[in-house]
Amino acid sequence: MSAEPSTLTVHDNPARYFSVSNEVDEVAAIEVTYRGGGWWRAQLNTGAPHAEEYSASRSLRDVQKWAAATMKEQADKAREDCAKICGTDGQDTTGNGTFACGVMSPHGVSVSVSDGDGNDVTQDYLINGM
Repeated sequence: MSAEPSTLTVHDNPARYFSVSNEVDEVAAIEVTYRGGGWWRAQLNTGAPHAEEYSASRSLRDVQKWAAATMKEQADKAREDCAKICGTDGQDTTGNGTFACGVMSPHGVSVSVSDGDGNDVTQDYLINGM
């Protein structure tokens, strides 16, 4: 059994902030934190009055896998919402630079993962299937 770290640094949690954004707002965020006693927790925040879901485990890897899967679900939901509201995939179909709903495809929704130092590690997560 591993001992509980006495002092935590950002390097003890290499990927701790997952977010989903559209071209205007952050629509969902998941922060992974160390809760003590060997437990890690990931909590989803979508701007509702209280956090909606969370996962807790003694395994940082398991919590981060939950966060990555939940981040993908939130991105898919944001794209569906945009399609309902705008009726477009956010691409310029006119050829004149006019976008009906956002500037990124699809639907102007992006995901990102940052480490404790604020470095973007999104591609690492996407490439490694997390």
